[in-house]
Amino acid sequence: MAAGLVMWPIGGSAEDLERERVRLLEQVRKQQVTLERSRQNAAASKKPAPKATVFLSEYFLTPRTAYSTLISELLDAAAKTKIQAKEHAYSVEGVEGSDTAST
Repeated sequence: MAAGLVMWPIGGSAEDLERERVRLLEQVRKQQVTLERSRQNAAASKKPAPKATVFLSEYFLTPRTAYSTLISELLDAAAKTKIQAKEHAYSVEGVEGSDTAST
């Protein structure tokens, strides 16, 4: 039995253990590269794209002035066309798929 343990040690020979160590180090290196790439992607996704920022500022009103601006323009248009403006009301609803946009 002692001879068997010497010939075939538990856990493998020194060469087997060295190969396993090299394999595990390579695996750790690949995982670190993947982790760094994931961190970069996460950081990039948190920053708004410049085109998106320009689009939002150009085509959407700020929530603070949106309703007063729209109502003012509608009332002006009604006065120019001699249409009698009636009561008005508005409500805010979220846009599906967005945490920040609303209609």
